[in-house]
Amino acid sequence: MKFIITGRKIDVTDGLRDRVHKKLGKLEKFFHEDTEVHVTLEE
Repeated sequence: MKFIITGRKIDVTDGLRDRVHKKLGKLEKFFHEDTEVHVTLEE
């Protein structure tokens, strides 16, 4: 899975990226490898 992580009014740090990968990475077994996941973090 390819993660596209953006932030609105917030800096996306390495810790936030790791957290998103940890939480949403569990879904990899249900989707194909070429799936794109768009994540928007907002304050």
